[in-house]
Parts: sequence; C-alpha cells; structure tokens
Amino acid sequence: MTKKELVLLAILVLTVIMTNSCGEHRYPTSLITADSLCEDNPNSALSLLSEIGKDSTKMPEADLMYWRLLRIKAADKAYIPFTSDSAAIAVMHYYEDGGDRALLPTAYYYAGRASADIGDAPQALDYYQKALDVIKYNRYKRLEGLIYSQMGYIYHRQHLHGYARESWLKALHIAKEDKDENSIEYCLRDMGESYINSEKYDSAYTCYQQALCIAKRQLDTFFEYDLYPQMAYVNMEMGNLDSALYYIRKSFLFKNPIQESTKNCTAARIFEKIGKTDSAYHYYNKINYCGDLYGKENAYRWLSMYYSEKNMSDSTRKYTTLYGIILDSISHIYAIETTARMNALYNYQIKEKENSILLQENLNKKNLIIVFISIIVLITFALAYIVSYTIQRNKLYKHKIEKYNLLLEEFYNQKPLNQKKQESINNTDIVKKIRRILNKDKREEKLKDDDWAMLHDAIIERYPNFDSALHDLYANIKTQDIRVSMLIKIGIKPVDIAYLTSHTEEAISSTRRRLYERAFHKKGKPSDWDKTILSIG
Repeated sequence: MTKKELVLLAILVLTVIMTNSCGEHRYPTSLITADSLCEDNPNSALSLLSEIGKDSTKMPEADLMYWRLLRIKAADKAYIPFTSDSAAIAVMHYYEDGGDRALLPTAYYYAGRASADIGDAPQALDYYQKALDVIKYNRYKRLEGLIYSQMGYIYHRQHLHGYARESWLKALHIAKEDKDENSIEYCLRDMGESYINSEKYDSAYTCYQQALCIAKRQLDTFFEYDLYPQMAYVNMEMGNLDSALYYIRKSFLFKNPIQESTKNCTAARIFEKIGKTDSAYHYYNKINYCGDLYGKENAYRWLSMYYSEKNMSDSTRKYTTLYGIILDSISHIYAIETTARMNALYNYQIKEKENSILLQENLNKKNLIIVFISIIVLITFALAYIVSYTIQRNKLYKHKIEKYNLLLEEFYNQKPLNQKKQESINNTDIVKKIRRILNKDKREEKLKDDDWAMLHDAIIERYPNFDSALHDLYANIKTQDIRVSMLIKIGIKPVDIAYLTSHTEEAISSTRRRLYERAFHKKGKPSDWDKTILSIG
C-alpha cells in the first residue's frame, strides 16, 4: 500500500465517521411550531401539544421524546409547578443514552426545574451543572443564562447570597452578550435583592436604577412598578426618605396582590421614620388584612407599642399576644428551614462525594479507553507503514537488480571497449606499482593513502560513474569497502586484495558477500558483487 493509498483510506474513514455523526433527525413541523410557542404563548403550546399527542403511539421514538420534553417545557413556562420529577428524569435519561445531543442541555435543565420544585435543591444544582457541562452542544445561548438564573434562586433560598449573586452575575453577562434586554432587567432585579440581603444598599440601588431604565425603554409597565417597592426600601435604608416616599407612592398606582404586604410594610416604616404616625398606623393596620407572615410580625410589634403609648390596654394586649403567636410561627418555620438547609447541604456534600468518586472512576475508564484506542491506532498505522515500506523497498531492490543485470549484460556486449579501458588503466603508474608489489617474492611494501587516491583518480577518469554507482548501491559504504571494490574493478584477485588491504582472504570474501546483500537486500555469492562492480561503466 503506497502513502497515497494510505492517505485516501484515512480520508475515506474520516468521511464515513463525520457522515454518521453529523446526521441530524428532522422533527415534524408541528413540534417545531409548538417549541416556538413555548416562550411567549405557553398555553397555546400546551393546546397544540395535546392535539399532536393524540397520535403519540404512532410517533418515532425521537419525535415522541421531543414531544414529551416540549410538554414539560410548556408547562413550566405556563407557571405550572412540578409535583414530581419522574417525567423530566425519564426524558433526561433518554437524551443521556443516545438521543439528540442538542437537546440534552434542555433535558438537564428541566430535570433541574422539577427537582427544585419538589424541594431537592442539591439534585437540582447537580442537573443544572450537568446542563452547563454539555451546553456547547446546544444551539441557544439563552439556555445557559436561564440555568445560571435558576441556580441563583436556589442559592438565594438557601441564604447563600454570595453564590446567588455570582450566578446572577453570570446570567447577566450572558444576557448582555445576547443583547436580551428582558433578561437583563430580571437579572439586575435579582442581583439587587441579593445586595439587599447582604445589606449593600448602594449596589442594590444601582442595579434597580439600571433595571428601571430598561423597563421604561421597553414600556414594560408591570416590571417598572414591580421595582418601585424595592427602590423605596433601599432609599429608606440609605436614609433618602424623600426618594423613598416618592417611590412607594408610585408603587401604589399599580395593583399587584403579590406585593401588597411588602408595599404596606415599607410605606408604614417610611412614615414612621419621617414622624407621620397617623400614616404609619394606616399602613400597619392594612397589613392586618393583606399582609404576609413577616409583614404582620412588623405590624403587630409596632401596633402593640402604638396602643401602649396611648394607654389602650385591651388593644395593647391583643397585638402583644398576636405578635407572640407570629414570632412562634416564624421561629417554627425558621427551624424547619434551617433543618431543611442543613439536610440539603449534607445531602449535597454526600452527592458531591459520590459524584467525585464516579467522576474519577469514569475518568480512569475513559483514560484506559483512550490509551487502548491510541495503542490500537498506533499499531495499525505502524503495521500499515511497515507493510508499505516493505513493499516499496522490495520494489526498489527489484528495480536495482534489474538495472545492474542490464548493465552487466551491456558490459559483456561491449567487450572490446571494456578491454581498451582495462588496458588503459593497466598502463597507469599506480596499477603498475600494484602489480610490482604483488610480483615481488617478499611482499613488504604497502599502499599508502596517496596511492589509494591515485588509484581512485585513475578509475574515475575511465569510469566517471564509479563513485555515484557505489553510493547508489550502498549509501553507507565505508572506505575499506570502496578500496576492495576499486581493486576488483582493476582485476585484482581476492587473495591479492586480502594482502593489499591487510585482511585475510576469508574476510575479503565476507566483505564482498555482505556488500551484495546490503545493496540488493538478498543473499548472494562474493562473485555476485564482483560482477556488479564490473558492470559499472
């Protein structure tokens, strides 16, 4: 297999892998329409999904699971609280085990929403973190912002205000990147509340001011008036009572039953601080009828002192008693919340430890798989390279043998010419010197380096390709081997070559045999190397 063939094979394999991995399931238009309705019109999405669900038994599995995910999403967007996490978990497991990877972050998110609604804060945080880990597969950046926002609410309910603010800050950064002003204003509002809980009123006020500017620009009246009670509260805490009074009065221009207790309690405290007792009394008294538990705590405490100053013992006793009952209720709730937070923290730590162990085990398995696959790939490529190299090398040596066989044939066909060259070289001073040394009875004289150089020049003059041919035959040929080959070229017998090079005849035979094997990568006789040298023209 040639290198070109290997490259083509690699490209083919990669193409097949990419084709298989990039295949994307096409969902029915009705489901895509329902998905688009979830954000702005979740009730319509639920109606459409209910209609689509009449044929759910005929749906392919991918469509059926997408339909189930959309029902969960639409219900959540319609503010229908989760009473169980089983449906969301089942959908999540489907996408974990090979469903559409683009929908896996969404599945994790709604598993987190379900866990949060049923009170399992640690599990909800775990699912949210898993969603963040795979968010890169999702097509919508907005989901990442939602995840951080929901994590903020969980931390906030656990009174971990620093973590809550950090999560909301990340959500705000994403909303700004996405230029989503609606999300920006909500993130700013949530951060403002976290600053209030940390008694950083200046920072809270800055957040509310920025959120208010966006709400006015978007003509979001509901959100604008939703901010006024908080702005009144932070101004009151900062001592800006005129501004506090301005914002609390504006807040009463828009009716929002959810905020009535907060507005009345803040208004009462502001009037109390500016010395308008009758107005403070008016708002504290209203809390009797529309206040929540914490609003009534403040109201009953203040009213008991108010009636005490007016020497109205019956009313004083009434509100003192009510204040005591409220305090007991709040203490009981606080104890339950504290226990729940401690249990949640304990469970979270256990799950974190378990997750850490599982993560390490999975990492070890993953590393082993990677190492195993890497070894297989390396072995495969090594074998492919060896096979390719061997084939190429055999081709090269085959070509070499054919080339020098042709040269040898040509050498014998041009016998008269070669005889003239041989006669010419025999008449050189250096060859005469060699013959004289070999014909002496006492062979004491040896060839010096200058003599070898002269022999080389004499051969090159008559056989110009001699050097290049030797290195073509054997690239790493040594000086000793070249000298043996030069002596062969001028017709010196092996026994005489042994004498001239100070070696035994057996060593010279071994050298010739070795040179042939190195040149052609096949076994041969010493005489085969002699024929090769003679063929060099």
